[in-house]
Amino acid sequence: MMDGKTNNNLHIYLMTTFRTLFFFWILLPLLCFAQDSTVYINAGRLFDGKSDKLRSNCVIVVHGKTIAEVGEHLSIPVGAQVIDLSTATVLPGLIDAHTHIALHAGDYDDQILKETPEFRAVYATANAKKTLEAGITTIRDLGNEGSGFADIALRDAIEKDLVPGPRILAAIQPVTATGAYGLVGYSPYETLPHLSYEADGSSEIRKQVRSLAKQGADVIKIYMETYEKKELSNDSLTGAMNYSPEEVKVLVEEAHRAGLRVAAHTYSDSAAKVAIDAGVNSIEHGLYLREETFRMMAKKNIYYVPTLLVYEFWRDSKIFGQISPQNKIKLTNTVEKH
Repeated sequence: MMDGKTNNNLHIYLMTTFRTLFFFWILLPLLCFAQDSTVYINAGRLFDGKSDKLRSNCVIVVHGKTIAEVGEHLSIPVGAQVIDLSTATVLPGLIDAHTHIALHAGDYDDQILKETPEFRAVYATANAKKTLEAGITTIRDLGNEGSGFADIALRDAIEKDLVPGPRILAAIQPVTATGAYGLVGYSPYETLPHLSYEADGSSEIRKQVRSLAKQGADVIKIYMETYEKKELSNDSLTGAMNYSPEEVKVLVEEAHRAGLRVAAHTYSDSAAKVAIDAGVNSIEHGLYLREETFRMMAKKNIYYVPTLLVYEFWRDSKIFGQISPQNKIKLTNTVEKH
């Protein structure tokens, strides 16, 4: 987490260095194919993430896919392959901790109902390339939104250098209580694509976590509350609680036993506290968290992933198509509180 001043400074810094990043990360995938070659990157300025200060006149030594050495005024052998960024600023690859790589701008229901998982896998592949070229080298994809196994297929294809993209930590689909997360407004007689894995009670939850581990999930996502199940307010985003504290603890215990971290989708402060008490590893969204809750998270080393922009884009009809005037008011209030 960063304070407002640090976050604003970082935003300005990233904007001014984006062009540099773009060219640097365009070149990096080309370097990766030269498995045994050594390339020297001459960086005029380097932000290494270890302090707020920029380092000057650094050389980055890349051997195959590994950054072997970084330092000021390192000697470059005669005849070596050099990428000259002496007038530019270089920084490490960025991490986007909450993505849905198979989604794109446009009506959400249309994507789920009218696009095949195969088509969405192609879309995800195109999105992955754009993501890497923007300087993001790792993403955590927290739900493929009904696109089959497009996320882990893409993850594995990137690992095998079949397509360009960031490293992917995939959740496949979140774990939810029955009726808690899915398309809404359709006849109960209709069979709709599943957006989540439903599991109720301790035994079903344990089995579902084990199934996700078997399928290759890198992280387990749990929906603590969802408006799809029931909205509790007409003027801001809210949702009914899906699980009891005991059920959440079972999920976390089983995930940790498998060596997997848990990301908890939450809106309310009360739901976040249940997740924190159960020992989750991150709170996603956390629309209405209190300061005391953040202090609880800090003590337990639990990360906060606020996903600020998504609600602004949703409010402004930039991602899920046009919204009703009522939802516009609801999302406006949500953004203000968030």
